Amino acid sequence: MLIRGAEIAGTGPLDVRIEGDRITEITPALPRVDGELTLDADGGALLPGLHDHHIHLFALAAAEQSVRCGPPEVCNVDALARALEHANVRDEWIRGVGYHESVAGELDRTQLDAWLADRPLRIQHRSGALWLLNSAGVERLGLDRGADAHGIERDARGRATGRLYRLDDWLRERLEAKDPPNLDAVSRRLADRGVTGLTDATATNDTEALSALVAAVDSGALRQRIPRNRAWRRQAIARRTRAAGLRGFRGGDRDGSSLGSKRRDPLRHAYRAGARVRGIRGRGPAGG
Repeated sequence: MLIRGAEIAGTGPLDVRIEGDRITEITPALPRVDGELTLDADGGALLPGLHDHHIHLFALAAAEQSVRCGPPEVCNVDALARALEHANVRDEWIRGVGYHESVAGELDRTQLDAWLADRPLRIQHRSGALWLLNSAGVERLGLDRGADAHGIERDARGRATGRLYRLDDWLRERLEAKDPPNLDAVSRRLADRGVTGLTDATATNDTEALSALVAAVDSGALRQRIPRNRAWRRQAIARRTRAAGLRGFRGGDRDGSSLGSKRRDPLRHAYRAGARVRGIRGRGPAGG
């Protein structure tokens, strides 16, 4: 790519050539190479990629597939009722996000039933600390049939009100959550806004979430750079050695030279990611 006429650190206009993921030339005037994509900056400032230092990727991706239930999209009772009525149903549940009391006050199962009674509904408060369920959702989770946890609000008779406090993990287990949401759309939207790096700050991330992030990077669904700590490197190594058809390492072949390219290349990728390879034990006819 050739960017023409950009301001860089107060200097310009300058032309910038990018090859792959590297800036290779910056001068006042660069000749265009045949087939090169050209972008006219028109004197605009050219900035380094932005880094979002506090983001919750999977929650953001899930929110993209949910019904907006709070400001600015939904600001009153009628708007909330319409949003739930016209919800794009993806599975058994309708999932809402972003609710705030300014829309319709403090909600419980009774109010939610008035708007939607025929299928399970769960709405997350914008604080992230509270889930609101209608009666179909309460029934689906068995809250009046013995299922219980600290954080499930009940009335004086012991009946679940539909308000669940800080029970994300419990709810995920009860719902038998499927694979994490695809990050492709979120990553594209962030890239469109100049975000090239991310720090996922989700406190409940575990090895499964980390493995899903590694997979998203490997597949190209997640385009942004993510800081690599030791846990990340371990997950990357484990994933890539599995992709290579390897179960472990033992003495002898240190660089995978005796393997075919389908196994050798992912192994070398893992080695560059930080693996300490002492040798290789293959799987199947090629490895014994």
